[in-house]
Amino acid sequence: MVAYNVNLNTTSVRRANSVAFDVRENGRVKVDPVTGKNLTDANGEALREPGLCKSVKAIGWYIEEYGIAQISMNLTNIHVMPLHQAFDACVDSAAKRGMRVTGSELVGLVPKKVLIDAGKYF
Repeated sequence: MVAYNVNLNTTSVRRANSVAFDVRENGRVKVDPVTGKNLTDANGEALREPGLCKSVKAIGWYIEEYGIAQISMNLTNIHVMPLHQAFDACVDSAAKRGMRVTGSELVGLVPKKVLIDAGKYF
């Protein structure tokens, strides 16, 4: 597992969560556009729109110390979803929502291959 945070040029947790929901594997709950209510299947389970990145868990939050909102991610299988692809998914989603990625940070240790692959990609 790799813990990875992506910074946005906003202070809005709501906007950061919108990007996190786009990116994370679990995606977001589908909502009826007319009523605004969550859609469910025959068993009462929430219908979900899958996110862009397999093996990624993500949430948006505000970092008071930095004065910005951030997407906090856990990449649970870097062979399925490399770090650089998760970063690009955040960049694309943020751009579609009128935001910019202003930086990112690793939390803890990562396998050397993760950094080499990202370096080759960029």
